Amino acid sequence: MNDLYCLRTVCLSFSLIAITASADTHYVSLAGTNDVNGKYTNWAGAATQIQWAVDAAVDNDTVLVSNGTYNLTNQISIIKAITVQSFRGRSNTFVNGNKEFAASRCVFMENNSALVAGFCISNGGSRAIDGGGVYLSRGTLADCVVISNVGRYGGGIFIWKGTVTNCVVVNNISVSNQYATHGGGGICGSSSGYGSILNCDIISNIAVMGGGISLCAYQGAFMVKNCNISHNYASDSMSGGGVWFKANGYPVYMEHCAISGNQGVGNGGGIHVQGYYLNCISNCVVSHNTAGGNGGGYYDEVDYSLASNYLFNCLFSSNIASGASGKGGAVFSSARNVFINNCTIVSNQSAEGAGLLVTNLSANVVNCIIYFNGVQDAATSSFSYCCIQSTNGLTGTGNITNDPALIDLAGGNYRLNVRSPCVNTGSNQDWMTNSLDLDDRMRIRYGTVDMGAYETIYEGTIYRLGF
Repeated sequence: MNDLYCLRTVCLSFSLIAITASADTHYVSLAGTNDVNGKYTNWAGAATQIQWAVDAAVDNDTVLVSNGTYNLTNQISIIKAITVQSFRGRSNTFVNGNKEFAASRCVFMENNSALVAGFCISNGGSRAIDGGGVYLSRGTLADCVVISNVGRYGGGIFIWKGTVTNCVVVNNISVSNQYATHGGGGICGSSSGYGSILNCDIISNIAVMGGGISLCAYQGAFMVKNCNISHNYASDSMSGGGVWFKANGYPVYMEHCAISGNQGVGNGGGIHVQGYYLNCISNCVVSHNTAGGNGGGYYDEVDYSLASNYLFNCLFSSNIASGASGKGGAVFSSARNVFINNCTIVSNQSAEGAGLLVTNLSANVVNCIIYFNGVQDAATSSFSYCCIQSTNGLTGTGNITNDPALIDLAGGNYRLNVRSPCVNTGSNQDWMTNSLDLDDRMRIRYGTVDMGAYETIYEGTIYRLGF
């Protein structure tokens, strides 16, 4: 969408004549004189409240907001196809929900073409409001900081349908305590909606379930991509300290994310998955998460014939299931259909199954490295072409028990030394065609895939013969 011009078609003398008309810009400044007759179309006559300029705008217009703190008495409601943008960015333009007095959220958006960009949105919401900072019914929220808001579902942001991109979502609280409903201290995705969360930092949020993110895919798919989800907290036995997913009829995808330092009182310190459809987690790093129950890094409990959970090209390291009988320091899965392919699972701890504990015989674990974890108990699953340090004689096609020869275990470099027995000893799978490893490099480089999340690249000198 062009911020300055749009093409409008008008009917004159029974003919359609295409003309180019200027889209208006409406200005907001704390130093403005509120020239409502001029519709705030210059800085001198700017509105002193954002909502006044929003009301004056029509589709394709822009509302440009100058520096300062804008204290609200009610939410900013955006139902038109307009852009509301700060002049100097989110470090200089603040929307204060004033929740101690107003008890309302900061921003409500309800138009597919609406865009809100470049604000620090804080101090909004109440215990009875979904999306204390932002309720995204439709539209896009971009380049914003959403901080210190409170909501029932979605302390920071509630998504019905829309996109959150390049945002920092920090120190928000969801106060919902309903079992298996929403939660989402940072962001909650509605069970009747769909949307995308892209290139965001979701940090230090609190909820009963899904401390960072809670998504329920009942009516449409959700995507989480290129996000940092760290140091969030979930207080329920269901937990999901970092993220809690429930795919009931539509899929949830998460890829190229870092899930680290999250804590769940119950199961799933980093990730907790439920539902009866498809959850796919790929090319993610899941590290240093803690669960008070099972599944320090990842936990699922799906037992439906239609449910499938996929973990591809992921690293699970230094996760802990901290309970006295905690199981699956990195991964605990009881799903009927779980596919764990080309994952590196190292340096995790729990009382039982410190690396991986899978309780379903139909689970498919292929091309994984499961080594250097605290306790190496059995998982009653099908392993093939894996490097496993096991105490109970697990067998299967192509498995090895050799040291995987990681480059620097103590330093956290879990890539393979070129002399590793895991290089070129995996099993090629159909999904690998044109796919990438955890370093975003070609998944099959020398004809046969490596075990683990990383492909090894040979180093040396290439000589070209000339004639």
